[in-house]
Amino acid sequence: MPPNAATPDCASSRRRQWTEKERLGYPIVQLPLALTAEEGGLFRERLFWIGLAAVGAYDFLNGMHVLYPIVPSLSFNGYDALQHFTARPWNAIGWTPLAVFPFIIGLGYLLPVDLLFSCWFFFLFWKVEKVLSSALGYLSIHPKFPFIDAQMFGAYMAVCAFALWTARSHLAAVVREAFRREGADAATRPLGSKAMQSRSAVLGLVAGLAFGVGFGNLAGLPVWLSVAFFGIYFAIAIAVTRMRAELGPPTHDLHFIGPDQTLASLLGTQHLGGHALGALTLFFWFNRAYRCHPMPHQLEGLKMAQQTRTSSRGLLGAMLLASLVGIVATFWVTLHVSYALGAATRIHGWSSLGFGTEAYNRLGSWLAAPTQPETGATFAIAVGFAMATALMVLRRSLFGWPFHVLGFALSGGWSMWWAWLSLFIAWALKGILLRYGGLQWYRKGLPFFYGVILGDFLVGGCWTIFGLVIGRPVYSLWSG
Repeated sequence: MPPNAATPDCASSRRRQWTEKERLGYPIVQLPLALTAEEGGLFRERLFWIGLAAVGAYDFLNGMHVLYPIVPSLSFNGYDALQHFTARPWNAIGWTPLAVFPFIIGLGYLLPVDLLFSCWFFFLFWKVEKVLSSALGYLSIHPKFPFIDAQMFGAYMAVCAFALWTARSHLAAVVREAFRREGADAATRPLGSKAMQSRSAVLGLVAGLAFGVGFGNLAGLPVWLSVAFFGIYFAIAIAVTRMRAELGPPTHDLHFIGPDQTLASLLGTQHLGGHALGALTLFFWFNRAYRCHPMPHQLEGLKMAQQTRTSSRGLLGAMLLASLVGIVATFWVTLHVSYALGAATRIHGWSSLGFGTEAYNRLGSWLAAPTQPETGATFAIAVGFAMATALMVLRRSLFGWPFHVLGFALSGGWSMWWAWLSLFIAWALKGILLRYGGLQWYRKGLPFFYGVILGDFLVGGCWTIFGLVIGRPVYSLWSG
């Protein structure tokens, strides 16, 4: 079983806890459900068509600018604020893009105001940390200081711990049901009964973990290290899925601080050995970042299946089939395009050679210069966990507390560098509507922002298809 797979019963158990008991919001599924509603009410909303047309025109003009530079561009997404901060310590802010993406503004409108505020606030908070670190001389001692990635990792672990703690009664009930002794009617018990579902969930979890740990051991990891690796991996997966189910943030990447890098930092590479380091490098492909992790999409699919009364088992079967087709297609396309165009010549950026370079250059540095356990990273993980825990406690204790733990956990990553300004705009727009019009104005504005999201993806997707047809670089809605 692959690391991201989930059995139908395990997925159903997770859905019941977060969907039916805690009633989490699942903001990302709102637009698909609105588009496919039987009554078709969204398509009769004038604001929906206004939002779609406005953003569609925006993307069309930007696309024409790429093909014909004489056409003016409406985007400034290549602008970097760092060029105005050239002197020390201010230049420690690093790359700071000022970018506006309509689809992120639209998605941001669906998110809670405190999360929107926390995303851009903590983005600036991390920048201030970097400036202070430079001013105090810590950056000259250690270039990773103040270990923002490690602090974010600690916050993810706190989110995972909180999700498991709130679900403790449900999880205990599932385990009790799974190991409950059967009566005389066991042979006639329907396969879809609660006991059978719980037993399948627990057995599927144990089998999946055993397969992962065994595979890691065969690849070169000691059993204890393989257990730690997959334990951390699934903790991140739970945190990411909980984030999306509860609040639907548009980004959760956690670059370069997965279980491979975390274990190397905590334990030191000189204590792990070449075989273990090689195995960790081979697992880099699904731990470089987590912005495309499948578990949130799986759970959102199950949520939509529940809302539309679609078969959850049939949906999971379709997911598994799509995964198999996607794996085969990706291998074939990557090899074909790399050989046809030349991986080192006409394929630019990270599309072909970049990710392998990252993984194996890191392995080379591990082997050439073995390291001791990294005390600074360990302390930063503890600080991130403590900060996140404090933010969760304060939010549950103080009415109107403005800081959300997910803003702290998410805002230091690469994707948030691109998204922070769009989320700031969404926060400002939603805050104004709620302040002066209340929930009534917010609900009236929903169709417009649904149109903004759909228009950006619809026209941006058309530009991508057009680029494939003509064989030329074209406008991308993400890079702008």
